[in-house]
Amino acid sequence: MKPFATLLFIFLLVGLPTAHGQKKKLDDKQFFVDNAPVDVTIETYWTKLISKKNKLDQVFPARVVARLSDTLTVTESATLVVRGHFRRSYCNLPPLKLVFKKNDSSYLHPLKSVKIVNACNTSDA
Repeated sequence: MKPFATLLFIFLLVGLPTAHGQKKKLDDKQFFVDNAPVDVTIETYWTKLISKKNKLDQVFPARVVARLSDTLTVTESATLVVRGHFRRSYCNLPPLKLVFKKNDSSYLHPLKSVKIVNACNTSDA
């Protein structure tokens, strides 16, 4: 039993700092140069956002899940802000701004904010 405990201690001492070290920061310049698609899911209270889209200075909490590669999936807190003037009242879902919260463990914070534009189709055609 003692050799097993010794091996386990050595593994934990050597392996954990390298396996769970501080993650690298995102290169915000390279992120927009790369043409590879990024699978992003934004979770928020969409019905609340759509119902209050015409009110100015509304900030909505959101959770962002970004699959940046086959081996890297990032989940972080962010906020959504409604953008625009005309499309705010005209579109079903107006343009949005995704703002990443600043903290030391945030991987996506170097992007600071990302503007999200979608199709504005209010007719059935």
